Amino acid sequence: MLPFADLDLPPGRVIEWMVRPSSKHHPTMTVLEHTKRPSFSQELYYHLIDWQSRLHPGRLAVWIAATFEIPGRVDLDGLRDAFRQLLVRHEVLRTEFRMQPDAEDTHGIFGLLQCDVLDPDGVVLEESEVGIFNRVESLREALIERIDKTIDTNNGPVILMGVVFGAQRSVGYIVCDHLVTDGFSCAIKAHELAVIYEATVTGAPVELPEVGSYLDYGRQEYVETETVQPNDPRIELWRGFVARNGHVFTEFPIELNTKKGEWHPATVDVVQLLNASQAEEFERLCCARNARVVSGLLAVNSIALHEIGGRGVLRTVMPVAQRRAPQWRNAVGWFVSLVPLEVPMAGIDKFADVLASAHASFRSALAAADLPLAALFLHLGTQYLPINGFFDLKPQAHFSYIDYRKLPGAQDEKKRQTTALRVTNTCDARTWYFRTHEGIFMFNNFIDTPRAREVVVAYEASVERVLTELLSSNPARCAPEAPGATFRAA
Repeated sequence: MLPFADLDLPPGRVIEWMVRPSSKHHPTMTVLEHTKRPSFSQELYYHLIDWQSRLHPGRLAVWIAATFEIPGRVDLDGLRDAFRQLLVRHEVLRTEFRMQPDAEDTHGIFGLLQCDVLDPDGVVLEESEVGIFNRVESLREALIERIDKTIDTNNGPVILMGVVFGAQRSVGYIVCDHLVTDGFSCAIKAHELAVIYEATVTGAPVELPEVGSYLDYGRQEYVETETVQPNDPRIELWRGFVARNGHVFTEFPIELNTKKGEWHPATVDVVQLLNASQAEEFERLCCARNARVVSGLLAVNSIALHEIGGRGVLRTVMPVAQRRAPQWRNAVGWFVSLVPLEVPMAGIDKFADVLASAHASFRSALAAADLPLAALFLHLGTQYLPINGFFDLKPQAHFSYIDYRKLPGAQDEKKRQTTALRVTNTCDARTWYFRTHEGIFMFNNFIDTPRAREVVVAYEASVERVLTELLSSNPARCAPEAPGATFRAA
């Protein structure tokens, strides 16, 4: 995962495609297949972005790009058809969002948002030429400006597709608002686009597994929510966490000198913490202590925060993937729930104890990983919804880990699949750790203030320092986990 501004693009010509407006705007052009209710996460996010944008100057844009490399000369017709086939394959990518009239004047925030799904035969891509760029810097700047102005959570469109034609190599990309994708889905999109494109230009059949619709997953999640009882062990786990934390969501544990809910431009940064061999060594170190990489990174994160001023217990939430059933494993959408984590903050001399606590917390949290997000707020209280309680907190934080080596297409390094994130404004301080074939990385998305920049630099340096000391002083004794093994965190 990279900041979009750091994406490795060749200079060259840029062509883009957008899905044409639906029949409610141009009745003769497209046909609606049906209308569905979005998932709870989509409704929550849609309203949150709308609320934030109304309260603050400037529009909040959170979008994620997936890219893949195309060797040789690009077959433009073949690539256009590959994009179209991807949209047909994944229902959520050919939807438009709209609010139903509030006929009963309930002012409710859930149940009014609807998804209009385009019929596959009605999916037509509108093509435009962005320009020819001789400098990569100018190309990135032009794309960022164009995407920021185009992708719009509340008004659409939420998808933009394109290709950069380079002299030696070309890069295809699909940019989606966070409303319709998670990080796992970006790998799926890049992989499937590459597979479909290659099959299209060679005349071979497209061989991809069958997938379900994320909108059907959302409907199933609402049904499951109704079955969750107040004394469900998963609810009890969260109830105890909230009692100790004071909220479902968590603040960054170092003072950033901001007011609650204060809005700032966002800055994103990524640093490589370990190379591939060091990552394997760290995994062996964790394995020798009956833990996994994710628990090890959680422990390192807690120790690093302690080094720069954190005290007591680190309480944070972690997004986890919800792809247990076969039909969701290769589906595009936002298949993510949350689990709570609690780890003591201590010095590196207490690493063994912190690691044991981190691993125990992680294992306990996974027992609640399949709790529908809607059930969490139904039983703990709507006052904790981000829309209601968001502004009761200083910059929010979370801990996240994903192993990109295990995602679709990761073994084909020639296609150089990449996920790139862009956030324009935020009131958060969030951290993702991720692993690739090159090693382990730390990605930070923070408010862009002098104090926050100072803390991020110290934070990243502390994590690197802790890892370096651990690897230099702790011989490891067991084999690393195979890249193909499954892991549920996202």
